[in-house]
Amino acid sequence: MEWAEMENSCASSIFISKEMIRPAHSANSQPPVIRAQGNAEREQVMRSVIEPSKAQSKLRVTEKELKRVLSESAFARIYHFKLHSFSSGICTLLVPFMKSMERPGGIVAGAIFMTAADVAMWLAIMTRLGSDAVSVTSEMTTAFLNPAREENVCCTASILKLGESRIYGVAECKNEAGRLLTHHTLTYARIHHGQKHKKD
Repeated sequence: MEWAEMENSCASSIFISKEMIRPAHSANSQPPVIRAQGNAEREQVMRSVIEPSKAQSKLRVTEKELKRVLSESAFARIYHFKLHSFSSGICTLLVPFMKSMERPGGIVAGAIFMTAADVAMWLAIMTRLGSDAVSVTSEMTTAFLNPAREENVCCTASILKLGESRIYGVAECKNEAGRLLTHHTLTYARIHHGQKHKKD
């Protein structure tokens, strides 16, 4: 499948639960949705974001910076993750299928979904704090709901709460038909300037 077709499918299958969003009061109050260059024309998703009171907060990162982070991070690069779109507190990645992703039985290995969710959340945090902000995964829970077989995957992560020391979020992976494959809850620890990260 061509990338343009996958991007269309990914845009149509992005999920944000009703409990997590609130309609914007006006066009001017809608946060920007940035689609990576070359993506197809679908702008009907992600117009409302988590924490409506902070919806007007400006993006702290650019498309170029997010793409640089992906290209320079070896653990993400090996899976060929592609930036699909992002807005304040939200990021969507495209995960192209590769035979090397399969586990015995012909299904995509669970580690792929978990890595995609982790990276998508990492980038979503950068949209709020900037690419220089340091945050690390402290907890992650994954529910494997349906298998994926020889198909591309879309992964969307959204921030639920951005605290001073902890960041809480969720992520979902779907196939091109919009079928929910995995659901993830994530907690990140913020590492402030001069602070050393210590394991609990």
